[in-house]
Amino acid sequence: MLVLDYPETLLTLFDYDHFLSAGLGILLNLIVVVGLNLPPCRTLGNYRWFLLAHTLNDLVSAITIFLLELRFDYNFNTFIMLIDGPGTALGRAVGLILFAIFTASYMLNITLLGVSFIYRYLKICKKHLLNMILNQSKYVIAIVIVIFTPVTLITVVSMYVYTYSHKFSISDETDTYHTTVLNVENITSPSFIIAGSMFIGLASICYTIVYSCCSAIFKTLKAAEKSMSQRTKKTQRTLTLVLLLQSATPVLTSSLPAMVMISGIIAGLEVRWVTWIMSTTFAWLPTLNAIISLVFIAPLRTILKGRFRSVKVTTVRVTTF
Repeated sequence: MLVLDYPETLLTLFDYDHFLSAGLGILLNLIVVVGLNLPPCRTLGNYRWFLLAHTLNDLVSAITIFLLELRFDYNFNTFIMLIDGPGTALGRAVGLILFAIFTASYMLNITLLGVSFIYRYLKICKKHLLNMILNQSKYVIAIVIVIFTPVTLITVVSMYVYTYSHKFSISDETDTYHTTVLNVENITSPSFIIAGSMFIGLASICYTIVYSCCSAIFKTLKAAEKSMSQRTKKTQRTLTLVLLLQSATPVLTSSLPAMVMISGIIAGLEVRWVTWIMSTTFAWLPTLNAIISLVFIAPLRTILKGRFRSVKVTTVRVTTF
């Protein structure tokens, strides 16, 4: 039995962080899904479907994070994912299925960002090309294949990389207890290197697309400022900025730490501290995305504006008095 030693305060932090982030992620994403299906939000057009896809994917991620209680570690020269959640109590098959769903939803989150920015770019800069693509089913089918092929490949390879094991236990300075893990038996194996390289490649391509499309969108909006109404200009800039903010959350909470972690493991560096940081940050991705998406829920936005105005009026009255 291999023992993973942790400071007691760190394990407590992991527990609170996990349940708070996963619980808020489930609640807020449910609110966004309901809000996007209300009549006022239908004015968002096709962009509403992108938001719904992002939100439903984040909801699935939040649920699997809660059921797996996923944490990361690097010890005994192996990469370890601890899965102590209620989902693993149902057996090995359920645990592996939940892990596959989590992996697919995580990769899909990154891929959808790239596709969303390409859509925004075509909508603003190449509208005639967008209309041609949407009007021909063969192009739509090709886009779906491009989205799901890398997601499926990485998920399938990941299932071969990790071993479902009970040979680890956790020590928190006062007690020791058994845990269920998914670990890499050999970090120099071709399957682990391929899976890690595929993830880094997918993330790099998608974020390059985000940067390129965002630059082109802002240049086009700036060039067309005189011919656009103030409302249209404000709406387009807001949509692009929100998308940019949504692309920053996975970079900061999970993608960047994961890329550093995988690169460090392959290079044979000590990256245990990176795995601990990622254990506390990655679970917040669905929650942060939901908070950003709440901007598009018109009824909620109206309520907040009303409250802000009432507070402003009250402040003016008090000041006048």
